Amino acid sequence: MPRPGITREQVFEAAEHLTQADHNPTVLAIRAHLGSGSPNTIGPHLADWKAQHDTAQAEAVPPLPEPIETAMQQVWGLAVRQAQDQLQGERQALNVVRKEIGQERAELSAEIEHLDAAVEQAQSEVRKAVEALNVEREAHNQTKEKLQGEVADLRNEATAARERVANLEGQVTALKEQFEALTVASPDREPAPAKTGESKAGGTGDNPK
Repeated sequence: MPRPGITREQVFEAAEHLTQADHNPTVLAIRAHLGSGSPNTIGPHLADWKAQHDTAQAEAVPPLPEPIETAMQQVWGLAVRQAQDQLQGERQALNVVRKEIGQERAELSAEIEHLDAAVEQAQSEVRKAVEALNVEREAHNQTKEKLQGEVADLRNEATAARERVANLEGQVTALKEQFEALTVASPDREPAPAKTGESKAGGTGDNPK
């Protein structure tokens, strides 16, 4: 047959025995006193015994004498008043701290709003600057394209002008060559006029010698 478990009465008796012997009734002490038992079984029974034991001890305490009770009440009243005064002081200090925190929070909120407004204004200025830069860049690109077109047109015009000049120079050269050829080949061309002094000497024989 299986061995029966430790009962509540056995734990109570062991705890009373250990207490009377000025020993602390612990789970291990009761288990050693009984010679067996599971801590899981002894523990709850021991807790019940301690609860009843503490209640019995409290009920067994005789009432305080009236002078001592009066003195204790006075001491207790003084302690309560001191505690209340201390609590009141701590509450006042706490209220001061709360007011300071509230003021700091309000100042921080105002500063945050100011910084938010400054950030928003700065962002707006940055956006405007970027937009202006984009407009200026677009205008610059358009001007650049326009100037590049004008330069290309001027280059084309210069090339065409050089070609016309070269063509005209060729025509002038050809005309000069034709003129010279006609001048040399013409039989009716007039002789070159004589010099004035020679013409006077040969024309008259009456000049004195």
